[in-house]
Amino acid sequence: MGPIQIALQHNEGTLVLSAAPADRVLDLCDAEEGLTALFSCRSASCGVCVVTVESGESLLSAPEEAERETLELLGCGPNTRLLCQVCLRSQPTKTITQAEVRLRLGE
Repeated sequence: MGPIQIALQHNEGTLVLSAAPADRVLDLCDAEEGLTALFSCRSASCGVCVVTVESGESLLSAPEEAERETLELLGCGPNTRLLCQVCLRSQPTKTITQAEVRLRLGE
């Protein structure tokens, strides 16, 4: 499987990242100037980094209990995740030659 493109839409535009299986999306964002300060707790407790998954959900790891609880407390709907918890699946469920995940930060 080749690299996966992650398109993260935020208030100043769209950041396109190249990722590999098992990469944590927030770690990729850390390498980009200007985005690091947006994310604080990194432990699924503050909700600052809520994103809407617009496409590519099958390429992402399933949310763990702490993330599910925070999303529920925040009243988030379907297709929402906490960016600090989003990882790409280490072994995708299907063979993929070119793939993209689209995330939108904020509401």
